[in-house]
Amino acid sequence: MRLGRQVGALLVLAFWPAFAAADSPAVVPLAEFVEQVLEANPKARSADLERDIAGAQLLAAEGAFDPVLRSQTDFKQKDGRSKTDRSNTVIEKPLPWRFGPRVYVGYRRNVGTNINSEDVTTDNGESKVGVALSLLQGVRTDRRRAALSKAELRPDLAEAVRRFELNKLVRAAAIKYSEWAEATEIVAIEEDLLSLAQKRAGFVERRVAEGEAAPIASVEAAQQLARREGDVLGARRKLEQSAIDVAVYLWTGDGSPRHIDGVPEAVPAPAPLEAARIAAERLEAERRRPEITRARLALASAEIDVALANELWWPKVEAFAESIQTDLSSPDREQFKVGFSISHPLWFRQPKAQRTLARISANRALLQQMTARRAVDADVDRAIVGLELSLERYGTVEREAQLADRLAVAERERFDAGDSSLLVVNLRERSAAEAAKRLVNAKAEYLRAVISYRWAIGTAVEWSADT
Repeated sequence: MRLGRQVGALLVLAFWPAFAAADSPAVVPLAEFVEQVLEANPKARSADLERDIAGAQLLAAEGAFDPVLRSQTDFKQKDGRSKTDRSNTVIEKPLPWRFGPRVYVGYRRNVGTNINSEDVTTDNGESKVGVALSLLQGVRTDRRRAALSKAELRPDLAEAVRRFELNKLVRAAAIKYSEWAEATEIVAIEEDLLSLAQKRAGFVERRVAEGEAAPIASVEAAQQLARREGDVLGARRKLEQSAIDVAVYLWTGDGSPRHIDGVPEAVPAPAPLEAARIAAERLEAERRRPEITRARLALASAEIDVALANELWWPKVEAFAESIQTDLSSPDREQFKVGFSISHPLWFRQPKAQRTLARISANRALLQQMTARRAVDADVDRAIVGLELSLERYGTVEREAQLADRLAVAERERFDAGDSSLLVVNLRERSAAEAAKRLVNAKAEYLRAVISYRWAIGTAVEWSADT
């Protein structure tokens, strides 16, 4: 079942039948309104910036593995003799692999009378190529690789944050639109009631003038006319306020407020719910709701911190091996250098505290994920109950409105035939009008229930793309 054009492509749930498309260009469909909100609303534009932030954070984490150039040079001369002439340049490239390898190439030149004999080189200097590996701490992960792993989660987190903000924005804007549409239809009902009062007042005045009715009848008709004029003014005031509330969500591309042009489409009558579709969408809610995605990514990030804390528990041991060449034109395979370094705190309190805190954060993230899932289930349950009860209420109010309208029509026929009084006719018409307004409210409440349902299953932001 496809959704009616009167609610636009927006309501893909299709809980009501199709309606004829409005020909008037002044009508602003709900789908078009949502598209305008998402196009330029500052909250929507701010949510889109999350992607840029994620990209920048990922770039920064990747930058930790960029090659690094380190160079140092000093020269000392005394009494016309070169005491020290030293140059040392190294280019190092860390790799995001297991054992945290670092490859490097370098050149050094140490000549002069004050240079240690172990460090002295030829006048042409010497080059080296080497690699360093972590043997205990840093085998599985290290700070750079952990930061990169967390940054790789950031695009998904940014999308979840973006969808969360847009879902809230669309829900709030769509609810205001439903109130605007409801107020528009209520104004029409009050105006129709006023039109009846105006016609009847003229009819009663003619009867009084002809002596067929007592003069008090014209006073009663005038009183009813004044009352209905006041009701129309009150309904128009609510309509204008609703239009202002709707316009708050509309902005132009340059950041200035935008006024709403046109009128809302009529609120459609709901149709029976599709139980199979609701059941399928309920299963999809956990995947679609951004709150669960955020909780899942927070847990994944915390687990990375736990893995890093466990790795930092080990002593930091790094081994290196490098080949040294004093003459690049004739490489010497026999000249090389190997070694290792070790660093390990004696009391080890700081790594122990870091591991404890990391595990606490991971446990907290797991509990938050469980809470988020329970909250989403509750949101969906409330939304489904809202759909069912609002649909049931609409059926009851529709029967009431039909009966009230039949009574009002019958009472007008009796009054025209002289078998009823003006007081009874007015009461019947007002009762029918109140029932008609309750029917409009029931339709609007169902539309708001659909809006809440779409938010609960995480598809509110996709409304403008529905067909």
